[in-house]
Amino acid sequence: MTIDMTDPYSADPIRHGALKPTSKKPFNAECSPSLLVDSFITPK
Repeated sequence: MTIDMTDPYSADPIRHGALKPTSKKPFNAECSPSLLVDSFITPK
């Protein structure tokens, strides 16, 4: 992996496929509502 020194987001990790991106840089995403209601208690 090469890091682009002109792009502050070039070293961001690969995101989980279940996320629905709303913006790429800076990364912002939502997960599906069905995943949110799977468990009342947030897993570790």
